[in-house]
Amino acid sequence: MADNKQEAVDKLINLIENIEFAMLTTIDTDGVLRSRPMATQKTEIDGDLWFFTSDKTHKIEEIEKDNRVNVSYAEPKDNVYVSVSGAAQISHRAEREAINMPIQGTASDIVKMAMLKVDDALRRENLQTRIVMQIHDELLLEAPDAEVEKAMEVVRREMETAVELDVPLLVEIGAGENWMNAK
Repeated sequence: MADNKQEAVDKLINLIENIEFAMLTTIDTDGVLRSRPMATQKTEIDGDLWFFTSDKTHKIEEIEKDNRVNVSYAEPKDNVYVSVSGAAQISHRAEREAINMPIQGTASDIVKMAMLKVDDALRRENLQTRIVMQIHDELLLEAPDAEVEKAMEVVRREMETAVELDVPLLVEIGAGENWMNAK
């Protein structure tokens, strides 16, 4: 039986390893299905899928109320479609690791630190703007129209000072109705 599970996990990893985004579906507090794009951060050997998100998103509330989730991957050009259902678990390990790990200078490490600083600053400044997801070295935020300019200032300040480097850390910021228009 263990061999069959490992074979299934290996097949899953093989199918999704090059797919950048997945749709995470949760059940909201009213019982309605909610799907949103997520970037998979890592896949454990045992088949656990990891996503990095803020503690204060609706996803967390939904999973705490009902931990049943579905994650769907698609790569139409390769004719790969994968749907995985299971039980989600909230882990604060990623935050502890991001705070405690020594910075190695990689974009991934820096963006994790920046994400935490941005989230804290948005809350400190009582903004409704929230981080939606991380895509490689980019953060996607959702902001009310009236907060866009202030949120952009906060994001630039926090990301450019996320770590101390010998060279300046420059941040490009865009705004738009959707991610593609913000670039």
